[in-house]
Amino acid sequence: MERKKYPVGKLNGSKWIRQDLRVTIIAVRDAVECRFCPYCLRTIQEGIALSLDHITPRVFGGSNKINNLITACIECNSKRKEMRIPEFLRQCFDYPEDVVIEIVAFINRQRVKSVDRTVGRKLLEQRPLSYWSNAI
Repeated sequence: MERKKYPVGKLNGSKWIRQDLRVTIIAVRDAVECRFCPYCLRTIQEGIALSLDHITPRVFGGSNKINNLITACIECNSKRKEMRIPEFLRQCFDYPEDVVIEIVAFINRQRVKSVDRTVGRKLLEQRPLSYWSNAI
C-alpha cells in the first residue's frame, strides 16, 4: 500500500482527535472498567498509560475516525510506529500465530462497536479528560 504524505502540523497527533471522541473511545467503546493494551496485554492497574493508536497507520491512509482508533499503551503505540498490527505482534512479542489472530479479531470487534458520541461529550462534561486517561 502506498504511503500518504501529510503536511507537517496537519492532521498529525492526538490534538487532531476531538476530546469527546477520545473519551467516547476510551470510556464507552473500549470499556473504562477493564482498560488494557491489546498488544502487550498489560492493564492500567499495572501502571500503564493509555494512548490512542491508529489501527491502520496514517501513512497507509488510516483516519482519525472512531473505527480506526483503539486504546493501547504508550510504549506499544510508540514501538509499533508504521507497522501493521500482525507484523508488530510477531516481531515485538513473538506471539504464536493463533494468538496474533485472536488479538487482531479482538481489535476488529472493538472497532465496529456502535457507540453514541454524545455519551463521550457528557462524560467529558462530568470529568476532565485526564480522569479517563493520563496519556491522552
